[in-house]
Amino acid sequence: MGWLERMKLDGAAKRYARRLPRALREGWGGAKTYTPAQIRKAIDTAGLDPAYAVFGYAAFLPEEDFALAVAGLPIQAPYAEARERLLRFLPGGASAFDPPPMNEYTKFPGPGS
Repeated sequence: MGWLERMKLDGAAKRYARRLPRALREGWGGAKTYTPAQIRKAIDTAGLDPAYAVFGYAAFLPEEDFALAVAGLPIQAPYAEARERLLRFLPGGASAFDPPPMNEYTKFPGPGS
């Protein structure tokens, strides 16, 4: 993977970390996990590029549901790698999270709060 591709992935992960938790929380309340349909809708509501949905699925789906949700997506990454990349950009300087995914981080406000 070249530096330009890494830069694009990091930019997408940063946008997902900042916008998606708030969109999910506003749409369906704070939860440990969400359905793939809820995640897709929140991606759309937050104005995120759906090509990078792998980050949303890794953050808010249990690992056993991840592979099916990302099948056919243009951008692929292993579950742990997608979560790791997103983790670096979570508000509040989070250092680690365990499944259930990111439920503790949905309380942080997104841009414009």
